Amino acid sequence: MPEIPAGAESRALSVSRFINITDEVLQNLGTAFVIGEISEIYPRSHLYFKLKDENASVDCLMWASQLRQLPFKPEVGMQVIAEGNSSLYRKNGQFKLIVRNMVPAGRGRILEQLEELKRKLTTDGIFSRPKRPIPRFVDKVGVITSAEGRVLHDISTTINRRNPLIELKLYPAAVQGCEAASSLCAALRQAYADHDCDVLIIGRGGGSFEDLLPFSDEWLTRLVAQSPLPIISAVGHEPDTAFTDFAADLRAATPTAAAELVSFYTSAQLQEQCTVFCDRLNDLIGLHLDDRTDLLQKIKLRLQAAGPEHQLVLKQGTLENLSYKLQRLCENQLQYKKLQLQQLYGALLSCEPGAQLTADERLLQQLEQHLQRAIAKRLESAGSQLEKMQISLLSLPLEQSLKHQSLELENAAGRLLGLNPLAILRRGYSITLGEDEHALRAEKVKPGTKICTLIEGARLYSTVSAVEPFTPPTGVPAAQ
Repeated sequence: MPEIPAGAESRALSVSRFINITDEVLQNLGTAFVIGEISEIYPRSHLYFKLKDENASVDCLMWASQLRQLPFKPEVGMQVIAEGNSSLYRKNGQFKLIVRNMVPAGRGRILEQLEELKRKLTTDGIFSRPKRPIPRFVDKVGVITSAEGRVLHDISTTINRRNPLIELKLYPAAVQGCEAASSLCAALRQAYADHDCDVLIIGRGGGSFEDLLPFSDEWLTRLVAQSPLPIISAVGHEPDTAFTDFAADLRAATPTAAAELVSFYTSAQLQEQCTVFCDRLNDLIGLHLDDRTDLLQKIKLRLQAAGPEHQLVLKQGTLENLSYKLQRLCENQLQYKKLQLQQLYGALLSCEPGAQLTADERLLQQLEQHLQRAIAKRLESAGSQLEKMQISLLSLPLEQSLKHQSLELENAAGRLLGLNPLAILRRGYSITLGEDEHALRAEKVKPGTKICTLIEGARLYSTVSAVEPFTPPTGVPAAQ
């Protein structure tokens, strides 16, 4: 082990003195510009972070007042150029770079520019326009990419494997380098002008961050957003992204994935769908024919109903119905007239003199029969009284009894003759009968009433022209 030289102790510096001298020396070095990648950030009020390269790292400090003046937010992974002075922290002797200003360097600057462009495009609504669906059935696909790269080969292979009926049309363009953005814009404009594709694919294979930058060009992004056709952006591989991914109608992870999207239906699926569609079409045609057949039948029936033949049938039916009703009406009227004729004939017969005489004779016979019965009844009663008188005579003197009985017999005979209604006719009186052959009462007689008057030897028929009240003279009893 080497020995410390004699007298070293008298020349030795204290830690504080050494730190102070070293700090003064570092400060005398002046302002330093250090380029590196931010590897660590410690969340405090001031910005504590580390800058590193491939071989070394240094602790850095930026005061909060200077941090607020930065036009960007420092993040891990950013390449920056830091401007500051070297310094030692006296308490622990830790070396730091006190940063006064900082700007992005290299890729970091590009990221900052891309972030600013993204905000601008977002504000202009480039990324928020309505997205169109990709057609399920595609006949022709336009591909905007390099003619020498593997993108066209991968897309062509995938489509030929899935659906060889889809046609590919290449719009060649450079996909990297300074002229890539303008070349891609020219190819896109040509595709828009042709307008003979169903869908467009713009993209390239994987590459570095710088290789993919043309697909984040502002004018190319705006042109993609203005596409009149559905467009798919397929740039690089996951997780690569470009601004065309946000402006397109659909983003595909890879060009092969884009080819699968435009060949949504494979040949086998198309054949199966064609079979299904043919069956459905046949069913629809059958249903349509059935509907048309039914409609034709209905129209035929309506035509027949509106035709002269049907109208004649309807009129014939109506005529038959009316004829039947007329026949029934005539029969009813004829029957009614026959009944009326019979009634009038009966009334006429009742007014015929012969019939009237027959009726009077019948009435006379009835009256004579009544009279005979009354006489017989009276005779029977008189006989009974005679028997009683005979019995009484047996108890009386014979001569007185005979006189009495003879007087009683004469009285009875007189009364009996007085009871004969026809006897009054011989004395010049008459009997008035109504149409029902009964004796009339004053309350039943009205003007126009037909009456029959019986006098001795004749019947008189007349009509009452007026009815006047009659009051018997004083002392004459009224008719009972």
